[in-house]
Amino acid sequence: MRASSKGYLDTVDVLLQYGADLEKKDDQGWTAMLWAVNQGNKDVVERLIKSGANVNIKAKDGRSPAMIAMSEDNNDILQLLRDAGAEF
Repeated sequence: MRASSKGYLDTVDVLLQYGADLEKKDDQGWTAMLWAVNQGNKDVVERLIKSGANVNIKAKDGRSPAMIAMSEDNNDILQLLRDAGAEF
């Protein structure tokens, strides 16, 4: 989650290579996908999508990646999520 939020794509790649759990949640129910979207890390979002991350996962507060991208007005990430089948 930390690597995703900071945009450390190389670290994300290594973690994925060693089987990182894409659905693992922190105390707020946030996953690596939610953190990457929130911080606007498009490359990380794209890599997580390609690795099978759930684009419709929701945090404890009910927000999905698409909701977060919309609140951040991040159209590039919104398009990635749309292309991956995210619900809006």
